[in-house]
Amino acid sequence: MDRSRPAKPELVCSADHASASPCPDGILVGLGKRLYRWRKARLVRRALRQADEPNLVLDLSHETGSFWPVLAEHGNRVILAATASPESLSAALGAQPAALAARVKGIQGGAAAIQLHDNAVDSIFCLGLLPLLAEADQRLAILRELRRVTRDTLIVSLQLDGWRRRGIGVKRETIEEEVGRVGFDIVGRYGFLPGCSTLWVYVLRKED
Repeated sequence: MDRSRPAKPELVCSADHASASPCPDGILVGLGKRLYRWRKARLVRRALRQADEPNLVLDLSHETGSFWPVLAEHGNRVILAATASPESLSAALGAQPAALAARVKGIQGGAAAIQLHDNAVDSIFCLGLLPLLAEADQRLAILRELRRVTRDTLIVSLQLDGWRRRGIGVKRETIEEEVGRVGFDIVGRYGFLPGCSTLWVYVLRKED
């Protein structure tokens, strides 16, 4: 199995996309949202490639369903979606085209106790979850559960270096020590807008 070195972060800053022409505030907000969605989708595709385009993916993202269209771009991919809220899963499925919704299988439960056996999926896709966990013991418990369920890789987003919530900061060195401690190698690391944003997407591979 390929154990490639972590990818160099892409150096993209919001200044690269600035316009010299004045625009109404509404247009700027709309452009910003489209840029944000485009950049997220681009990073997700890159992370999936680095994870060797997994066929069976468990989606544990905080915004249920928001990444299913990108995950479904791989024609053979099966998507499992775990959520503690059946209502939110039903709403997410109802918002998708029927062909896409048919490829998603919902399972009950959250990341703390995933209702799947060991090594059940090729990869776990987990954007927007770990940044909500302020305490190290919570993060470690979730990471251990994710490691149990994935056979190979974990794709996770993290808010790093300068992130503050309720006075608690999470440093890159801390997170990277934690993922190593529970048994993951870092094989990819991509900054959303390095120098402008603290959001990073990590591709982790389960150690043998």
